[in-house]
Amino acid sequence: MSHKTFYTKQGNIIYNPAAYAITGAPMYKSNSYNAPNINEQKYVYRVDCANGKKYIGLYSNRLVRD
Repeated sequence: MSHKTFYTKQGNIIYNPAAYAITGAPMYKSNSYNAPNINEQKYVYRVDCANGKKYIGLYSNRLVRD
């Protein structure tokens, strides 16, 4: 099992990522100021295309959601 290091918004190391993720607080892969939040809510959508094809997508930008 690999142990990855995650950080809080202030740059502190998270010692128990599973428990911290349950709280819904933001988690980052680096202690850099502009690192992306890996715990951000994501949305899955499905589009039925022509000829019976289906497209399933994922996005996390809350501004474009209906």
